[in-house]
Amino acid sequence: MLSSMHMSPIIGSNKETAKPEIILYYNKTKSGVDNLDKLLAEYTVKRRTNRWPLALFYNIIDIAALAAYIIYMEHNPQLVSSDRRRKFLKSLSLQLCGKNIEERSKNCIVTSKLHVRSAMQDVLGRELRPSICFGSATSISQTIRDSTGRVAVVGSCYLCRELKRKQRKLEKLALTADNQFVMNMQ
Repeated sequence: MLSSMHMSPIIGSNKETAKPEIILYYNKTKSGVDNLDKLLAEYTVKRRTNRWPLALFYNIIDIAALAAYIIYMEHNPQLVSSDRRRKFLKSLSLQLCGKNIEERSKNCIVTSKLHVRSAMQDVLGRELRPSICFGSATSISQTIRDSTGRVAVVGSCYLCRELKRKQRKLEKLALTADNQFVMNMQ
């Protein structure tokens, strides 16, 4: 055993167990770690991953959120609802991510995906309409096609241009029957 608090191998007073003082002290104070693990298991951001830095990051987020909750409750003892920790964590996550989600909601490529747009609507609490990035949307039947029947190439992707990646060619942005925008890439 290694400890920065216990320097000598003193055996406890109980002759029956005959455990060193370091072990007795650990057994007496270990409930804090057990309680922390129990509280972290209730609400966690951890996901399965093979990358240890990511697992460490998840653990840091969980511990920081629990520490923030404990500090919050010390300053607000009047809150007594049974799900106050869940409400606190939801409020904390909205405060941390709200501005980023608001910015991303202005990106037409992000809002063109239905599942992302609906998640953003849930968080922001308002309706989002997908904006058109590459001119006006046309129906699939009105899309310009070349001699082989493929959709004609319009230009290169502006994200690839900005990030100096391989130049991908974009086809016309089309509106499907269920009003979802489809952007085909070659």
